[in-house]
Amino acid sequence: MNEAWKHLERWQFEDNLYKCVRRLFEILDAKETNDDGDKEFHPVYISSCRIMSTHELEFLLKRMKELVNETSSR
Repeated sequence: MNEAWKHLERWQFEDNLYKCVRRLFEILDAKETNDDGDKEFHPVYISSCRIMSTHELEFLLKRMKELVNETSSR
C-alpha cells in the first residue's frame, strides 16, 4: 500500500472519529422542556456507580468536547 493511500485512510478514520464524537456531544447537550414548560433538562446522560470512574469520565468528556470544538473552529 502506498503512502498516499495510508494518509487517505488515516484522514478518513480521523474524520469519521471526529464526526462520531461531535454527534455524541450533540446528543448529550440536547435539552428538552418538561410538560409544564418551566424547566429545561438533559434527557440523555452518562452515569457510573464507580466514583473514580465518574471523575475520570467527567475529565475525559470535557477534554473530548474541547478537542471537538477546537477542530470545528479551524
